[in-house]
Amino acid sequence: MSTLIQKILSPLVLLFCCTVCFFVAQASAEDKGQQIVNAACDIQYASQKIAKSYFYKELDIRYESAVQHMQDGMAEFDKNIPILRQGIKSKEEENIMKFLLSSYEQLTKILPKPYSDENGSIVIDASESIFEAADFLSKEHLTKERSTEELMLSIIQRQLRLLERINKYYIAHHAGIENSNNVIQLKQSVSEFETGLQKITKHESHRGALEKSVKSINKLWPIAKDFYLGIQSRAQPVIVLAATDKLIDELATLEKHHKLEIQEAPQKH
Repeated sequence: MSTLIQKILSPLVLLFCCTVCFFVAQASAEDKGQQIVNAACDIQYASQKIAKSYFYKELDIRYESAVQHMQDGMAEFDKNIPILRQGIKSKEEENIMKFLLSSYEQLTKILPKPYSDENGSIVIDASESIFEAADFLSKEHLTKERSTEELMLSIIQRQLRLLERINKYYIAHHAGIENSNNVIQLKQSVSEFETGLQKITKHESHRGALEKSVKSINKLWPIAKDFYLGIQSRAQPVIVLAATDKLIDELATLEKHHKLEIQEAPQKH
């Protein structure tokens, strides 16, 4: 009897083990993919933060803070570039990664040099190249099925990156880097931010303290938008920076909430 049971159970045990291994491997692959997405997004954010801080530093606006933000941004690169490299899975991704690294090298060479309009333009171009390359790599590793919370977190984090990008173009213009392409990119980023804000505002789970943050963002954004687009042409950059910081703080509150919701999601089922 025991032999018969063993014959019956052995294939079942094997099937069970194979099934478990499959799901563990799948989960591991998804985790690695998410790590790459997170690394790419962090690099996007850092590229804009570094460029923005570069101009604030050169204009001697919150100089020490600007220097610290640049150093923090460079540290983000050093931490996340190895993660991106490990995730390369195609020739196209390899080429994009090479382009990103080349742009990063260009950025690191320019930052210590004396400020000039030419060097400022190079900083903008390099930061944009990094932003677009990292965006491509992020999209290549996104999972096809994402929860509502994951989608909302993605939108909020993009809003944070867009704010840094918008502020970069604003302060660069204030520093004298003026060209039509920068204005176009600024307006496009403002438009994308407004689209994202509409989605955040409509999200059903934003109640209580979160609703307060959403209302604060909606109240402050039209004012900040006027600053960015030059309607308030006499506004001081330090005021614009303060408005941006306030928007970032409120978005960070939403980001923290959705990260926590995602972490707790498996425990709720």
